[in-house]
Amino acid sequence: MKYESLHKLSPRETEALILYARGRSLEEIGEAMVVTARTAESHLKHARSKLGITKRSELFDYAVKAGVLA
Repeated sequence: MKYESLHKLSPRETEALILYARGRSLEEIGEAMVVTARTAESHLKHARSKLGITKRSELFDYAVKAGVLA
């Protein structure tokens, strides 16, 4: 997994990833982004796809290791 692939994400996917990595639920992510929880889930799904990640738990690990919480 290469952390430089983070630049492949759209700004909204990156925002959803950061909120998810901070422990927010889909509902909370949607509320913060002013979208539905389903749209927030879609942003995370697209982020996972672009990063080659299959599970949400792996997405969290990726976010921490990539330093998106810094």
